[in-house]
Amino acid sequence: MGKKKKKNRPGKKAAYGHDPVLKAGEHLAAGRFRQAVDIYKMLCKTDRDSFLAPLKAAYEGLYRQRLEKGLFEEAAMVVDQLEKLSGDSAFHERVTLYL
Repeated sequence: MGKKKKKNRPGKKAAYGHDPVLKAGEHLAAGRFRQAVDIYKMLCKTDRDSFLAPLKAAYEGLYRQRLEKGLFEEAAMVVDQLEKLSGDSAFHERVTLYL
């Protein structure tokens, strides 16, 4: 048997297009919270203060989405991430009431 030839593949494009801020906002508005969280986490590495509030909003949306689907353990994990992110134990207490 001969060797398989490798296909010529074009270079990888940027993961989130030209403007990740717009893409993250689109994901957040459309209810695609997991994708929004991923982009906002990346953006927080460059400017934490600017993107911390939208990251929290994406996590809260992800939390509600998990609850609606009945994924309670995953929702609790999202709450833990929120608590680590902000250190807001009052939010943690409010949220655990739903669990």
